[in-house]
Amino acid sequence: MKRIFFFFFFCMLAVGPVFPRNRNLEIVQADIHQLKSRLAVLSNRSRSLSEDVEFLSAKLQVLLAERAAAVKSKRQAESELKVLKKNLKLVALEIKKKRAYLAGRLRVLYRKEGYFLFETVMVPEDEAELIHSVNLFLFLAEKDREALDRLSLLHREKTDLEARLSGKTLFLEQKITQLTTLHRQYRNTYREKRALYRRIRSKKKLYMELLAQRKALLADLMAVITAKPTAMNPSRVPISRFKGLLSLPVKGRITERFGRVRNRKFGTWLKNNGITIHVPQGSPVRAVYDGVVVYAGWYKSYGRLVILNHGNDYYSFYAHLDSFSVTINQVVTTGDIIARSGDTASLEHDVLHFELWHGRTPLNPLKWVRKGN
Repeated sequence: MKRIFFFFFFCMLAVGPVFPRNRNLEIVQADIHQLKSRLAVLSNRSRSLSEDVEFLSAKLQVLLAERAAAVKSKRQAESELKVLKKNLKLVALEIKKKRAYLAGRLRVLYRKEGYFLFETVMVPEDEAELIHSVNLFLFLAEKDREALDRLSLLHREKTDLEARLSGKTLFLEQKITQLTTLHRQYRNTYREKRALYRRIRSKKKLYMELLAQRKALLADLMAVITAKPTAMNPSRVPISRFKGLLSLPVKGRITERFGRVRNRKFGTWLKNNGITIHVPQGSPVRAVYDGVVVYAGWYKSYGRLVILNHGNDYYSFYAHLDSFSVTINQVVTTGDIIARSGDTASLEHDVLHFELWHGRTPLNPLKWVRKGN
């Protein structure tokens, strides 16, 4: 007997405590798993975007440096070009003066015609002086020609240099324009990536806070999971902590939303304290959270109505029912079938009208249910 006792004892230690099935616990565990998956995705995106932002930041710095170097080179080329143009004007002016001087001297020689030759040949007293005079004339003519050729060559070289500097300036200007455009594109991409990175970080922070809340909720649920709900205390965990985790009482198409709605039949505006869901008649209607039945009967335009008290002054209404599956003071848990849908006192037929109240204040049910529910 002792061996059997110890065998079962160690088996219980191995498998851990066995808790009864609890839908709220399953909902929170599923939500924690989903939040962890989303956080993992956000962490990967955040890491990737962080790398992109760093790369773009470095690329922007490189582009700025290249553009600054190009601007500096362009200014230097423009300065050199300005000096060169000034020198070209001086050379051109010098050439013009030299040509004018030679032209004037040729005109003088042309007027003298044969007398110049006679003067050159006959005036000298001997042959040596004649040869000297002719050689001097030829020397001066050659020097004038060489000077004119040098000026012309200098002008051509400076003109070629001007063309090269102009081409360089144009190339640098185009490069600056390209770098400016590229920098603007990278800067816009950088800003978009950085903004997205910040949004993801904020979303990640929100999810982490939500995950911490869900873990705290799970711990509280584990602490009270063995406590049996009563009519005085239907749930020891407030429904307010399940905001965003509830499921709708039925699956169907929402035909009327919370707030001010227009009646399609009469064209009047009405205040809707809940939502209306189109659903086939006889569909099971489930409790959205742990609670106790405080009303199950006919009530005016609601038709057959079930009201659940979820504690802490929170109530849920289920209207236009065909039949009841619960009685007053009955304790229900999340997901329990409490009625069957119908069309009692409904103008739209085959619908469920669902409301959520806190005290005397109606709440928008869609803000309390899971997205995509």
